[in-house]
Amino acid sequence: MKAIGNIMTEEMNSLAVVGGLPLQPNGAKTEDYKQEQIRQWEEKEKRKRIEVLRQFSGLDIRFSTRKFANFQETAGNKKALKTAKGYAQSIEKMLSKDGKPPEIMKNGLFIAGNFGTGKTHLAAAIANEVMAKNHTAICMTMIDMLQKIKTSFDSHEQSEEEIMAKYKKAEWLIIDDLGSEQPTEWAVTKIFAIINGRYEACMPTIITTNCSEKGLIDRLTPKDTRDQNNAKKIIDRLYEMCVAIEIQGESWRR
Repeated sequence: MKAIGNIMTEEMNSLAVVGGLPLQPNGAKTEDYKQEQIRQWEEKEKRKRIEVLRQFSGLDIRFSTRKFANFQETAGNKKALKTAKGYAQSIEKMLSKDGKPPEIMKNGLFIAGNFGTGKTHLAAAIANEVMAKNHTAICMTMIDMLQKIKTSFDSHEQSEEEIMAKYKKAEWLIIDDLGSEQPTEWAVTKIFAIINGRYEACMPTIITTNCSEKGLIDRLTPKDTRDQNNAKKIIDRLYEMCVAIEIQGESWRR
């Protein structure tokens, strides 16, 4: 991507210039006019970037509206809501900068609870906060993530390596409903590769699940091999990466 200064210079070359500064419509030269042109260009580019981030995120229309303000607070989720809000307020401390580790090393969340208790709403609210601050976020179910990898086998648009790189390098990765479907050996290997890549790079990762620790290990163990090695390694990485949140209560959807 070209630097803002370089692009602005190219755009300014098409304007009348006197002494290095663009002319206003009345013919006067002023630094204020130049700065206003730059400000307007930056604002336009920011709006474009936010829209690109939203399309990249995987958030559909329903979840793009999920905010903390419209979260249904109850006695059972009050603590989880407070933790999620505090997390969102500390976003800039969660990222590595200039090759240095993030200020907050345990920079992920592991949100567990029953069906319909608001886990996905909280995760999506954080994703929307992340993107509003011009950071990249991917928010998808485990099933959708794996499906995108599979579609690369018959597609010339993106390779498997390119899709895996997106999952590993997005500033935030939110995996919704981890353990909702029992994976194959191929699938659990891909999940571990994504989680481990983010673990090694100290990248923020948020998980939602309906499962307990034991239940999640069982759900991530392939039926065909019954080998729990990758499943246990995934859980081990997540415990080191994430702060655990448990949401209590009945389903909102009933």
